[in-house]
Amino acid sequence: MITVSGLPTSINTLNFGVETVCINAIHTYDSDLEFYLVAPDGSQVSLSIGNGVGEDNYTNTCFNYFATTNIAQGTPPLRELINRKGN
Repeated sequence: MITVSGLPTSINTLNFGVETVCINAIHTYDSDLEFYLVAPDGSQVSLSIGNGVGEDNYTNTCFNYFATTNIAQGTPPLRELINRKGN
């Protein structure tokens, strides 16, 4: 788990959100991996669960809310702006 700091103590959830998350993960079988964003209140949203088939690594992979490529259609090593919808 990676802890993020520096956010205000009170956030207007109607006008605030995470647009892009970028990661580098080295692993020999991408579909073993699961990535989530976890809010301070414990709620979570998945970025990727079991994607990438038997390929290697998430190298400079950015999950972007407005990206046009769905992660299920991404090509490993996943190095593009990916929309997490559809997992």
